[in-house]
Amino acid sequence: MEIYSVAEVFNESEVPVLTFVEPKEYNDLVGSLVTSGKHVTLSGPSGCGKTTLAKKSLDEAGFGPGKTHWISGRDHSHIEEISQIFCKEFSCENDEDEILLCLQAAGIVVLDDFHHLTEKVRNYIGYKLKRWHEKDVRFFIIGIASSSKKMLDIDSELGIRNDVYEMKRQGDDFSRQVIELGEKHLNIKISDNARSQFVKAASGIPSAIQVICRVACIRNKIFKTQASQADVDCQMEDIKDGVLRIYRGKYHNKLVGLCKGKQQARSVHNTYFDIIKIIGIVGKGEVQFQEIQQRLLASIDDAKEKAKKTTSFHNCIKYLPAVIEERGLEDAIYVNRDSESISIEDPSFGLYLSLTDLDGNWSVN
Repeated sequence: MEIYSVAEVFNESEVPVLTFVEPKEYNDLVGSLVTSGKHVTLSGPSGCGKTTLAKKSLDEAGFGPGKTHWISGRDHSHIEEISQIFCKEFSCENDEDEILLCLQAAGIVVLDDFHHLTEKVRNYIGYKLKRWHEKDVRFFIIGIASSSKKMLDIDSELGIRNDVYEMKRQGDDFSRQVIELGEKHLNIKISDNARSQFVKAASGIPSAIQVICRVACIRNKIFKTQASQADVDCQMEDIKDGVLRIYRGKYHNKLVGLCKGKQQARSVHNTYFDIIKIIGIVGKGEVQFQEIQQRLLASIDDAKEKAKKTTSFHNCIKYLPAVIEERGLEDAIYVNRDSESISIEDPSFGLYLSLTDLDGNWSVN
């Protein structure tokens, strides 16, 4: 029997090998990659498995080492000219013809973390994709949805030359399969009750089910493959502090800032907090303004206080998009005025929000 560490089996920060499950977009994406000449755009929020899907699908399509060139937008976030990025990546002269030869020789150029590039560079790439297609240059662009959509809007003729995929959540069966693979490689048995809670909490987020299972194993002292089958039986409530710790660095300060809202009266600050708390309690991907307002006013009996809270609510909704942008959460939360709703676009943020105790140790002062 092979012996694996728990980090080799469950690991949200690495491309899973032992617990890889094909997401629903997998076959179609491989199909796009084996179709010569196609650009591919893959977007989605943090933690949804974009990079894992990209690497696995590229391997399946025959674009392994030597047939791709990966570029991370994080490494070039302050560069304003795409030619400078290519010169740095390919160690070539800043000459259009030489850069073109390097791009053609690369196989598929994978632009990961596209959203970290400057807007000028992103726009130029959107403008040039059709032309690059005609020059036998292929791009695989990976990033968050909003930046990718803006790029695609630049050239309406890009159309059939670029296959677009947007990842969000997988089904519950995805999480169950991850658990089953983990059980096999660690020689453990996760109880039916724990399994049900873990799947529900993960809500189809690939990174989340990895985090939850890893924390659960550690809390049950499962650090490697067991010599004899071991039982894992714990409540989600028992491990949620460990799960929250993984996401806290990314979301905590932003969430605090969001709850504070704009620099307005104290009562308005409290209303921002109440709105976020209600969204967390409801636990749905999309919540209507009307439902939030009804819950907000439900415990208020005094007519004057109710009217005051109603005014505060409408002021908060008015300024909420600006607050979301200021706090760097524009790809996590979206305020849709047309449908009069607030939606959680980043499932990982939704998980963090659902697990966070907004009644304890929070201040909006």
